[in-house]
Amino acid sequence: MMEYTRSLEFHGRRYEVACVVRDGARGEAGDLGSGDAWSAHAEGADAPGYVAAGEAELIVDVEREDGRRWSGAFTADYVEALTAKTGNYKKLSVFARMLAGALDGSADSVYVDLLTAGDLEALRARKRGQASSPREGGDDKRYLIVTYAVEFDRVHYPLPLLPEVDGDGD
Repeated sequence: MMEYTRSLEFHGRRYEVACVVRDGARGEAGDLGSGDAWSAHAEGADAPGYVAAGEAELIVDVEREDGRRWSGAFTADYVEALTAKTGNYKKLSVFARMLAGALDGSADSVYVDLLTAGDLEALRARKRGQASSPREGGDDKRYLIVTYAVEFDRVHYPLPLLPEVDGDGD
């Protein structure tokens, strides 16, 4: 299992962004290499969130400075289908390296943003040249948008993140 964490600012608020790549049968985490960005952690039945003989996955956890959290788990197949749909296919390991480069600022052509569903709808409406109407409630989902920008192309990879609720019942 490989892990990467950075503290970033999105829209004037501070967030801690943690990304974990869990190895699966295809050995995706091993493809990340041993660079400074990713730190290796032991996997096994005692590891937190252990998934036996599962598929490789990317787990993204975002925590705002006030303690609110959003997270999502994305299988290698999901990431590869998402990237293929954009016409710019990436393997999970390549996508994870792109994400790490965006988070630490080492990748000139990749960057990230954190948007609400309302923000995303407003951007889509603006792109179509339409006025956007404000959303009524239900704006608790977040999207980590990974953007890959090259000379004549800009590709957006939206990763949906669901809010985590406090499970202590209070």
